[in-house]
Amino acid sequence: LRLLVDDEPFDVRYGELHEHERVLDMRAGTLTRHACWSSPAGKRIRLRTTRLVSLAQRGVAAIEYVVEAVDEFVRVTVQSELVANEDVPQPSADPRVAAVLRTPLEAVQHDAGSHSALLVHRTRASRLMMAAAMDHAIDVPGRVEVNTDAGEDWARTTVICGLRPEQKLRIVKFLAYGWSSLRSRPALRDQVLGAVAGAKYCGWVGLLEAQRDYLDDFWDCADVDVDGDPDCQQAVRFGLFHVLQASARAERRAIPGKGLTGTGYDGHTFWDTEGFVLPVLTYTAPHAAADALRWRASTLDLARERAGELDLAGAAFPWRTIRGQECSAYWPAGTAAWHINADIAMAFERYRVVTGDESLEADCGLTVLVETARLWMSLGHHDRHGVWHLDGVTG
Repeated sequence: LRLLVDDEPFDVRYGELHEHERVLDMRAGTLTRHACWSSPAGKRIRLRTTRLVSLAQRGVAAIEYVVEAVDEFVRVTVQSELVANEDVPQPSADPRVAAVLRTPLEAVQHDAGSHSALLVHRTRASRLMMAAAMDHAIDVPGRVEVNTDAGEDWARTTVICGLRPEQKLRIVKFLAYGWSSLRSRPALRDQVLGAVAGAKYCGWVGLLEAQRDYLDDFWDCADVDVDGDPDCQQAVRFGLFHVLQASARAERRAIPGKGLTGTGYDGHTFWDTEGFVLPVLTYTAPHAAADALRWRASTLDLARERAGELDLAGAAFPWRTIRGQECSAYWPAGTAAWHINADIAMAFERYRVVTGDESLEADCGLTVLVETARLWMSLGHHDRHGVWHLDGVTG
C-alpha cells in the first residue's frame, strides 16, 4: 500500500517523523505499525497498519490500514497494489543470475472490479500456475472516490478522500494466493476468488478471532517459560512462532531451510528441516511434522534414482532440493552429505515415538526406512577389525 498526503508520498526519509513503533504480537499473530508524520509541506497525519497472514484460512492474508488527519484538512490518496515480476535486489554481480531472475513469470490473465483485482501467472521454466486476488472494505466519512485498474503484471485500487482533523480513512485489504502444477487456469482462478470472498465475508474481526484461537491452541502446547531472562524468553517464543509460520500451512510441501522468506538457501530444503525444524514441530504441531514427512516420502522415487546414479542401492535423498531432485552445484558436498538420510529416518521414528501414531510409518515411513538401510549397506564397509565405516562424509 502506498500513501500520498496531498501530493506527497509518505516516506520516513522525508518530512518529519514524530513517532514510530512496530509491534509483533505473537499471541494475536499480527504485526502492527504506528506512526505520526508530517509531510515536507507540514501536513500531519497518524497512520496505523495491522498485518495478518492467516494460519486458520489457507492462502489468505489481510491488512488494516487507518489514516487520520491531525490538525488540518488533508487530501489523502491510498494506492493498494498487486505486483508481479517486481525487480528484486541482486545478490550476485553474475549477469547470468540476473538474466534468470528477470521476469520469471508469464502473464496469463488479469481482471479488475470496482474494489477488487485478480492476476494469474505461469512460471517460465517449471510451468507452475499461480494466482493472486485482492478485495477491499473501505470506511470513510464523506465523499470517497475508488477506482481499480489492472495490467499483465500489476493491479491497483486507488482510494481518494478528504479528511478533516480527527477524521479517519480505514481500508481493509483482503488477499488470497494459490498455485498448482495440475489444475486448470479457471479452477485456480476460482480458488483464489473464492478464498478472497470468504475472507471478506469473515471480515477483519473474524480473521483476528480465528488467528487468536489458532495461536491460543498452539501456545497452550508449545510455550516454554524461561525464568529470570526476559531476552532469552522473547527469543525462544519468537523462534517457536517463526517455525510455526514456516510450516503450519506447508501441507505436504517442503519447509525451506531458511523459512518462507529468508533469502539464504534460495528457498531450498536441506537436512535442517528434519534435523532442527521437525523435532520442534513433532512436539508442538505434530500435524505439520506429519505433512512434512509425507512430502519427503513422496520424493522417494527420485531418491532411488539418485542412488542409482551414484551406483548405490536403496535411496539417496538430496542434500539440497526443492521438489526432490538434487539441486546442488557443489559436487563434493552434494555427494558427501549422507547424514540427510539418517536425519530423515530419525524424524520418522521420533514422530512415531512421541505421538504414538503408527499410521504414518505404515503409510510411507517404513518404505523410507527400508530404502535407507539398503543405502547404508551399499555405502559402508567393515574393516579388517570388524568395525563399520562410512568414508567421505561431510557434516
